Amino acid sequence: MCDLLTKDECKVILSNYLQDAALISYKVNPLSETIEGLVGEHYIVAVDFATSDDAPSNSQRFFLKVLNGNNSVIFELSQSLNAYGKEEFFYNYLQVEYQKRNIDISYAPKCYYCKPYKIVLEDLSVRQFTMRNKKLLFDVEHCKIALDTLAKFHCSSIIYEIKQSICLNDKFPGLLENKVFTSAENVASKWMRCSIDGLMQLIDHLSISETEKSRFKVEMEAAFQRACSERPTENHLSTVLHGDLWSNNFLFQYAEGKPKVAVLIDYQILKYGPPASDVVQMIRTNTRKGTRDKHFKELLDYYYSRFVGCLGSSGLEAEEIMSIGDFLAACEEVDCSVRLHALADRSVTFLSDELVGDTMGSEDSLRSFLYEDRGKCMVDSFLTHRDFREIIEEDLLDLKETLLKH
Repeated sequence: MCDLLTKDECKVILSNYLQDAALISYKVNPLSETIEGLVGEHYIVAVDFATSDDAPSNSQRFFLKVLNGNNSVIFELSQSLNAYGKEEFFYNYLQVEYQKRNIDISYAPKCYYCKPYKIVLEDLSVRQFTMRNKKLLFDVEHCKIALDTLAKFHCSSIIYEIKQSICLNDKFPGLLENKVFTSAENVASKWMRCSIDGLMQLIDHLSISETEKSRFKVEMEAAFQRACSERPTENHLSTVLHGDLWSNNFLFQYAEGKPKVAVLIDYQILKYGPPASDVVQMIRTNTRKGTRDKHFKELLDYYYSRFVGCLGSSGLEAEEIMSIGDFLAACEEVDCSVRLHALADRSVTFLSDELVGDTMGSEDSLRSFLYEDRGKCMVDSFLTHRDFREIIEEDLLDLKETLLKH
């Protein structure tokens, strides 16, 4: 395991954590025996060090993420998405630039080492941050804490761009492009195409008329094609977006059983667009329909209030940058494409761990699951796993009502 990090690399990590500390020893152990991420393998690095000759030794834990380089499918996926390039850009450029200008970066873990395919971060569990079970969707309290974190993340880029008089999308052309909804073929667009095809197969198993099924499929395909061609960045304030806001990318810290603060992790799908895209994705990916029906507008208003507060703390007037009317208009504009993205994500994250584990059994089965025929897996789960069916059916019927209205 220690081959994952060299002794010299550990010395750099330790120096970035605490100056004048001397490395004594280090160990690298897997974070978990279960699959924690598709592109990365996760480890804990335990470091023993001394601060002076006569002081007792100290220890510190760090979180290590490395590319799963043994699987060519995952390597191709990472390369096509430029996943580690985006994360390196976030930690080695954006976070460094923000810190120089005293822009709040408390929404992200501290980074101590970031090279291609190898990132060392603070171990957030030391500060009692925990990851929720991915099948426990967010209530209103968790949503608001997540939206508070998301507002800080968005505002850091907005503040930086305004103060530096630059557009990060122009300064780094191609790095922040949307690779999921695009007419260009890449692994992300192939994954989404495969997701849409699988959802089409699920429509056949809904308890609606054959006529409705046919109309629903036509309208879903049309919505997908619109999402691939429309560019909301042209009409609304845009900035750096996270783009992958499912529950496991938020770690929560609790007090008396209630969430008090959250940290946002995994910056491998960064893109450029309206903040509304992230906000609506976070809500639609992590809540049930009942929560959205009762609290959707409340949550949008809450995000905007935090957006106002974050910009105000830097002396900026939010209404002059993005008015509440502009924000709500952008939320409405991106809603359909975000629904498709959320359904695609949930149709994977709510699959049983056993089923997902089976797809990782060989490169051929993984390639088929990601890009070719996920529909069989989705249909099997829909017919045999009540929890999966309940969530996906609810979202599909909700999308049907919206699409068939027009």
